[in-house]
Amino acid sequence: TSNGGFIWWKVNFDTGCDGYVAQTYLSLVTVAAESFTKTLAVGSSGEEVLNLQIVLSNLGLFKTNITGYFGKVTKAAVLEFQAQNNLAAVGVVGPQTRRLLSQMLGE
Repeated sequence: TSNGGFIWWKVNFDTGCDGYVAQTYLSLVTVAAESFTKTLAVGSSGEEVLNLQIVLSNLGLFKTNITGYFGKVTKAAVLEFQAQNNLAAVGVVGPQTRRLLSQMLGE
């Protein structure tokens, strides 16, 4: 839902305190290093893609709504991340990209 220039998400917190938060808050959520275990590419979706988008957003590479769907915008951000980190820029999150993401997250 959109209100006041923010994208709002209905969330369930572990504390049992449910409610709505602005997407800017969600992008600050810490992603665990073990979040990346699958190869991700265009058409992928789910929690790992969501975590990938959060990390790319925190790095300033993903500049749109976090959706959990790996489309052309996510691919472009992955390509940029790979190029910046001297990885083969293929736009797919494979073993080398997952390893670097995990290292960045402190695994």
